[in-house]
Amino acid sequence: TGAVPSAALQAVLTTLRAQPTDIRAFVTAEPRVLLPPSLPHATVDHHFAHAATAALTSPFSTAAVLICDEHGERPVSVWRFDGGRLVNVDWPWEGDGFGTIYSQCTQLFGFEARAEHKLEALARLGADDGAEALRGQLSYANGRLAVSPRWPDTVSKWLSGSAGPSAWNQAA
Repeated sequence: TGAVPSAALQAVLTTLRAQPTDIRAFVTAEPRVLLPPSLPHATVDHHFAHAATAALTSPFSTAAVLICDEHGERPVSVWRFDGGRLVNVDWPWEGDGFGTIYSQCTQLFGFEARAEHKLEALARLGADDGAEALRGQLSYANGRLAVSPRWPDTVSKWLSGSAGPSAWNQAA
């Protein structure tokens, strides 16, 4: 558990046509990830890793990067990317973030913890026929995420089939 398989490391090196000695450091965002002791390893902040992935794989030379994740010191962080540098912008945030709400919703759909990707896959399957009911319960205004404590009830009613879309809007 937590160990990166040697075959996976070798596959990455083969793809890059590189040898372990060609790599200055293998970088992870999780301190518990174990690499073979012979490999140089650095650990970076979880949100920094997300922001770097977004910025460095984008076609843009300048960008603002918003990270919404339930892991890390805060649920939301903002980064400025310019000239190849990524800088954390001090962004005030209180309460739950989008990632936390999404994870809670995933569990309401009956998926196990940390299975947000499964809910995301479902979102691509069909028409939007009830999400409007959440508009009044989950909103962003004045630099804050406003979350009604009733939002899980709305999703639960939708999932149980006990109320159609018009009833969800009345519950909102």
